[in-house]
Amino acid sequence: MKFLRRLPSLLLLAALTARADDVAAMIAKARAAVGSESVLNNVQAVHYTGAVEVADPKAGKTTIDVLFQNPDRQRITLATENGTQITGLDGYSGWIREERPKDPQSTRLALLGIPQVKRMRANTWENLAFFSGIERVFGHVEDAGTVQLDGQPARKLIFWHDDQVYFARWFDPITGQLLLTETDDGNSIREKGEILSGGLRFPRQIITVSKGANGTTITSTITFDKITVNEPAPDAMFAVPLPQPHTGLPGLNGPTPALTLPAPDQKNPPLPGETGPTLFQMPNLK
Repeated sequence: MKFLRRLPSLLLLAALTARADDVAAMIAKARAAVGSESVLNNVQAVHYTGAVEVADPKAGKTTIDVLFQNPDRQRITLATENGTQITGLDGYSGWIREERPKDPQSTRLALLGIPQVKRMRANTWENLAFFSGIERVFGHVEDAGTVQLDGQPARKLIFWHDDQVYFARWFDPITGQLLLTETDDGNSIREKGEILSGGLRFPRQIITVSKGANGTTITSTITFDKITVNEPAPDAMFAVPLPQPHTGLPGLNGPTPALTLPAPDQKNPPLPGETGPTLFQMPNLK
């Protein structure tokens, strides 16, 4: 009788274990589509360079330089003819700096708030962990099962970093190829092409559809020209930069760049870089 009373619990445990094993098998397949376990487990840094295009005839050329590095470091540089925007993460410190060569006194340095830092840390993990081990950063994977995507079956897994930040991913159940990523703020990301670097497969293009004002959508395409693996950058590249005085009149120093702090209840603007593997916003330089 005792065994019969325990039977439902045993069956539930067996079902949960089988499902967990099934998720682990899907993640293993997704990782294998990128590279071997030995190579993936040794990735400590990934560096991307390329260009960004948006569906706006008035938009000029934008270049992008992205560096992810363990532990919890990120630096994204977006540059146009009007100036440069750099976003950095160093552990639990996030910052953004804007520079305009034609107007040096408009340089701005701001510290990012907790919501943005959480997103950047999640973003960095997504780019370096290759789907495995989210439990080590106090997250979890939700199995949404097999669903239809573009008329074909796909396995949907949701990578939760906390109760708000997540990356939902659709994988080919046979090959493990990543088909689509959506973030918690409604952005969708697809990949095209391939670049081989460091024994791993990376996308050549990232196509992102994000939400704009008044319900509009904004499509941006990043085309990478170079990707390098495990070429670490110095710590200073990620640290919060110290404001430097501007040169004003000859012999005099002008004002230092503005340093702003987010208010405790301030809603942070979208990050200039949210990838998973990649999602980038255009720089606010125009």
